[in-house]
Amino acid sequence: MNLTITWLGHASFKIQDHNGTVVYIDPWIVDNPSCAIPLDEINDAHIVCVTHGHFDHFGDSLDIVKRTGAKLVCSPDIGWYAHSKGVEREKESITMDIGGTIQVENIRISMVQAIHTCELYGEEWKAEKTILPGGGACGYVFNFSDSGSSSDLSLYYAGDTDVFADMKTIAELYQPHISILPIGDKYTMGFRGAALAADWLRSKVVIPMHFGTFPALEQDPHQYARLVQEKAPDIKVVILKPGETYTWPGA
Repeated sequence: MNLTITWLGHASFKIQDHNGTVVYIDPWIVDNPSCAIPLDEINDAHIVCVTHGHFDHFGDSLDIVKRTGAKLVCSPDIGWYAHSKGVEREKESITMDIGGTIQVENIRISMVQAIHTCELYGEEWKAEKTILPGGGACGYVFNFSDSGSSSDLSLYYAGDTDVFADMKTIAELYQPHISILPIGDKYTMGFRGAALAADWLRSKVVIPMHFGTFPALEQDPHQYARLVQEKAPDIKVVILKPGETYTWPGA
């Protein structure tokens, strides 16, 4: 099974599977200093997943859903907020909560725990810097199915989080082939926590994210890769630059 993973900068990703299904995760495009593509170039999307309401994750999700007709996958609080902005709940969005699994197109999506504070930075934030209460943060596990065969591929997107012991449970339940983990520190786990997370998850490939966007998040991903190699030399750390794509299975 082939999968392409494009890092749009910060925590934003575009993923396309072997069936051509396009998934955007936490698409922060406008005002993202790491993102080189303009919003009006995004005309093809089937699923938009949002982990939480911070502006650098909620981002341009509603614009993309309205532009493309993609399904918005999110927590109930974000679903109700999106409904108030013209994205009809449970018709144009699919809301879920931690522990739940849904099927969208040919992809099974499970919402999993993340350890992170959360508020909602919506249109009110863009207009007047008003922050609304948020309902929490999450991660996602995506299972890309090839007719239920043994070639199914699992990808874990951690979202903004610290390392937590239940990552061992995520590993046992979902056995992710690929994990996308934040390494920026200050607002998420840093190198040490993310290296421990990689060791617990035991994915074949780990892709670091949420670094380099702002001065507070300046990190050397190669240093992170060295820490992972010390703990688990069989794990491949794939370091992308914004706009670059990793294709599974890689060399």
